Amino acid sequence: MGCLFAFLSTTIKHLVILGSVQTSTDPYYYKYKVSEIRFPAPQHGSDITFYNVEMKNENTLTGIYCSPTKSGPTIKQVIFGDLHDATTLHEDPPGVHHSTINYCFMYINYQARQMNPSQARQMNPYQSVTVSSLLSNHVNSGCTSLIIASLAFQRRIVMEGKYKCFAPPAVAHWSYTNADQPLKMEDILSHSEMVLAMETSSGTRVLVWYQGHLHIFMRKSYLMKVKWYPVTKIGSESENGQLIHDFVSEKFYHSILKEMKKRDITNFNAIINAVSGDFSRSDLWASIGVLEKYKDKDVDLVVGEKRNVRLVGQLC
Repeated sequence: MGCLFAFLSTTIKHLVILGSVQTSTDPYYYKYKVSEIRFPAPQHGSDITFYNVEMKNENTLTGIYCSPTKSGPTIKQVIFGDLHDATTLHEDPPGVHHSTINYCFMYINYQARQMNPSQARQMNPYQSVTVSSLLSNHVNSGCTSLIIASLAFQRRIVMEGKYKCFAPPAVAHWSYTNADQPLKMEDILSHSEMVLAMETSSGTRVLVWYQGHLHIFMRKSYLMKVKWYPVTKIGSESENGQLIHDFVSEKFYHSILKEMKKRDITNFNAIINAVSGDFSRSDLWASIGVLEKYKDKDVDLVVGEKRNVRLVGQLC
């Protein structure tokens, strides 16, 4: 038995599936580029059921594929086997023209070469182009926070410095850009890109579409200053499936399984019976516990949390 969560962005037409795994051999996070804003439907007789999850989010559709007889990887192969895996595909942010991004990229490279002529590299410490200089000289550089974040995510520039948490880990490169000042959350993400939000004892966590992928960020407050930190790994999206699955489970598995019980008592009981036995590796085992823990939680209140969260504050 098994289940897969599915998230479909209606703006960028990216479909992400994820599930719970007990081994590290299958990342269980996959992204596909789709041409239509709809989830693939299971074929009749496949023993796979699709459940649509009402989230009151006009920019993201959410659903879950479940089967009492098939594992998560098998469901993935049956439903998504014909789609092209785009997990490592890098795309420009929506609404930003590619030429604009290239202009900023070329400006950064030009400045790096001006600051570090080849004949002087052996004699002097390397000097980095700074984020503060790019943003303060936006008219000439053409760089915005969103473009800088996009270039870093695509690994066209390599970030270093105190405020580089929005970028993938640095790799060896001839040119580095110094994140000497923090980017603002509101400059790289809009409220419409937020999928879920949850208040925890350690801070507010949100699931958002960041650079075409699902990522979790945490908000904390320090001395009246709001800061955001990525919880998932930027640049290693295929490793984030379990973490996002656990976050989503606390929100929606209880309501989804209730809907399963209402619509298909046979399948529901089969799944319950299977995971109640000696099935420590079941995709649903942990989620049944979540069902019991959160079965009386008000789902409307969950949606309300999202409405009350503002993506405002500095990154890192």
